[in-house]
Formats: sequence, structure tokens, C-alpha cells
Amino acid sequence: MKNFIWVLIILLSSNLFGSPRVIRDNRIGDLGITPNLGRGYDLTNNSYHSMCFSSIKTTTPSFDVKYDFLEIDASYLNKITKTGKLEDSYLNSFLLKHIDFSEKDTTIDSDSSSTNRRSRRSESREVKLKNILVHISTNSFYHAINESLSVMDSEAEKLVLNGDLVKFYEVCGFYYIRALGRHSSFMALLKYQETKDTEKNELFKEKLKRRLFSFNHQPKEDKEFSEEIFKRKLRINVEGIGLGKGDISDLLPTDINELKKTVDAAAKLMQDSDAGVVTSMEISPWHENVHFLQAEKDDKNTVNKNLFRETKNLQENNAVIAEIERINEYQMNYYYKSYNCLRILEEEYKEGSGQFEFDPDKTFFFNLFNKANKKLHKSLRNLKTFINQTSIEKIYESNTKFLYGDPESKKPGATQCLDKIYEKGIKKINYHQIPSCMDVMRYKNQSYYLIDHYCLPEMVPL
Repeated sequence: MKNFIWVLIILLSSNLFGSPRVIRDNRIGDLGITPNLGRGYDLTNNSYHSMCFSSIKTTTPSFDVKYDFLEIDASYLNKITKTGKLEDSYLNSFLLKHIDFSEKDTTIDSDSSSTNRRSRRSESREVKLKNILVHISTNSFYHAINESLSVMDSEAEKLVLNGDLVKFYEVCGFYYIRALGRHSSFMALLKYQETKDTEKNELFKEKLKRRLFSFNHQPKEDKEFSEEIFKRKLRINVEGIGLGKGDISDLLPTDINELKKTVDAAAKLMQDSDAGVVTSMEISPWHENVHFLQAEKDDKNTVNKNLFRETKNLQENNAVIAEIERINEYQMNYYYKSYNCLRILEEEYKEGSGQFEFDPDKTFFFNLFNKANKKLHKSLRNLKTFINQTSIEKIYESNTKFLYGDPESKKPGATQCLDKIYEKGIKKINYHQIPSCMDVMRYKNQSYYLIDHYCLPEMVPL
């Protein structure tokens, strides 16, 4: 009977508390983060944790493939800008970098009025440009963990068996990544000049299309078409997003004949199920995983426990603990970054007029976010005015007050919040009932513009 009740509790808790979520916005757009299947995740602060599966079996993904040959105009740009889809942002960024609808064209002609045929004149005129997009894209989906065949890591399981759920969630996150959707694309923009002859413009466009979509691997050379390509100043810009590992030498076309080979080569690099940038991510709470539930420490009062309340307390208290860690790491990151910044300024850029010394008013440093803007360069004297031992100590002092309280205002610190949660029981109390925990959730970190934009310092060449 007891086993039946335990199985029933597992099934009910899975239904009550199981809440898979799908994230498909710019929270997963950072290419410096690796959202692998099975990796831990914290929804509260969008942080990734350790992999807590020792082995993972996955389902077979499905793919959508799209191949377009489109003329791009301003209305198309507006359309993809407003979709809000992560995959469209890559296409939009590519087009904004390369697209032009007109340009100045300088032609050089013989001066017929002159008896000297060597005399020439140049004429500049505005010409319209045609923009043709060749776009092949793949979207993969249903690439998910098969939980029944995937094994939880033994060390992570020990934490659950011992009832140390706080440490488990710190390592593994409150959620794990259950499924991923990926996007790969290859984009080529063909840009060329139009003439006043509408019929010839359409004929040229059709020839381009036939050349790219022809089933013949080596279409017959069309001398007249090649000459027209030259006259219209055809240019090709290409960009690949989320391609798999392989030979990229075929992805750099030098003429229209090679472009078709390039598209074929790009398509091959999209076939790997692990290729592509992540555009959607399904996360699932550990309390939905049957192996976690079986490992979770039981007690005699299992039947009488308010599972919903305890799970909610556990999740929200874990969120405030994660926030304390985030704020602490944020502040200490700035502390060490500014410390190293000042060390470089003092050791590598000694002030003076000697051979290996620097004039503090004539030595300038880049704004690392906008190196091209000379107005944002800052002098050595200016940087050291704001980045010095006193300002560094203030960052450390802010961290100390956050963690341990402020004696002047008698405001408790974040460690009191942690003490209260562990004293009352992480499942028994909710952080909303603890004033010091509410202070943590209202806490606003200070931003440090100079440290962000000028550290570690890079000197403008003299």
C-alpha cells in the first residue's frame, strides 16, 4: 500500500508541479553561452549551471528547410524587423550591413567635341541598385532528452539522497534544459546596377535565377551574360550562421558560377543535429524528473505534506539564494577588474618624461565599445582620477555592506536572509516573510561606466 501511495505522489507531483517552459527570446541569444541538453538552468537570473546527467539519450530531431530567391526592398526589411524571431534578427542584421538601393556611379567617356581623342571627361550619376537575396535556412526541433534512458549523475544524486537540495540547486539549477531548437542559415546578397530598360532588367534577373537553380552542374558559358555581369558591377556578400564543422573553403564564391557550389556546400554543413545557433529552449523543473523524485529524501509525513507549498517555497527561496550569489559575483567582478585596471595603469604606464615613461595628458586610451570615436578617448590622467585605490575600496565596501549589513543605517545584510531561511527550513518558510530577503530582491547594483568601457586599458597608438 505504501508503494502505491508513493507512486501516486510521484504522478501527482509531476502533474501539479511539472511546468516545462519554452524560451525563445534574446535570453538565449548570447553566443558566449553554451546551452547544452541536460545542462542546469536558473530562470530567475538567466544563469546556466553544471551538467547533472552522467549519460544522455536524445530523441531524433526534425528539420524544416527553406530556400529563397527574393528581391529585397524597404518593405521586406520592415517586415522581418517586426517579427521578433531570433532567427530573423540574423537575416535583418546581414541585410542592414550590406544592402543599398542606390549609389554614385562614375563613368569615363571620350570627349567627342575635342580633336584630341585622348582627352576624357568623367560624369557622376545616381544609379538604382537591385538587391537579390539567396537564402537557405534550416530549423531543427524536437531534439530532446529521453528522460527514461538518461541517467542522473551519481554525485548530484547523492546530494538529493542526503536531502541537501540547496547544494543540488546551486550546482544543477532549479531547471534543466530538456529540448533545444536550432537555426542555421546561409545568406548571399547579389547587388547590381539597374538600367532604364525594365525588360532587360527582368531578363538579367531571370538569367541569374536560372544560373543558381539550374540542374546542370556546369551551365554553358554565356559570354553576353558575363559581359553584362561586369557592366552591372555585380557584387556578392555572403554570411553563414550556425554552420557545422567542415571545409569552409567552398563558402567563398568569387563569381556567379561558384555561388551555386557555395550554397550546396553550406547545405551540407547544416545537416548535423548539433549544428546551428539555439533559438528555442525548453526547460523543465527537476521535480518533474522521475529519477530526481525517486532519489528525493522521504519521511514518514510524506502523505500529509503540502507538496505544492513546499515546492513553491523551495523554488522561490532558491531564487533569492541565487540572487545573492549573482549580486556578490557582480560586485566582486568589478572589484577585481578595477584592481587589475589600476595595476596596469600604474605599472605599465608610469608617468614622466623619460624614454619609457608617459605624459599623463598626452597618453590616451580607447573606449573599448567604440574605438573609432576619438571624442571618447580618455587620457591617462583622466582615467586615474576615477580609477584609483579609493574608488576600488568603495566597490569592496559596497559588497561588504550588501552581505553583512550597514552599521550606520543598522540595515541587515544578505547573510541574515540566508541564516533565517536555513533556521526556519528552506521548505517551511518563504523569503517574502523575511525583511532582509526582500531587501535582497529590491537591491539595485551600481553600474561602473568607466570600468566597463576602459578596462582593461588599451592605449591609442602615439
